[in-house]
Amino acid sequence: MKGSMGVPLMDPLQFGFYGRLCGWALAHAHARTTRATVISGYLGSSDDFDHAIAEFAIAYADQNE
Repeated sequence: MKGSMGVPLMDPLQFGFYGRLCGWALAHAHARTTRATVISGYLGSSDDFDHAIAEFAIAYADQNE
């Protein structure tokens, strides 16, 4: 089902929860594809990708702020 949220009305705690929920939903949707194993194999077992995504997220948040 589709829905909407009053994002401009959210306090920081609510916005953080909403962002985590959206990230979970997106990751879950992508993990259900047949490409999940290919992506996992490509990324390997190091945490380089995790750090790159975290750095990007912080830079993007700073830019939007």
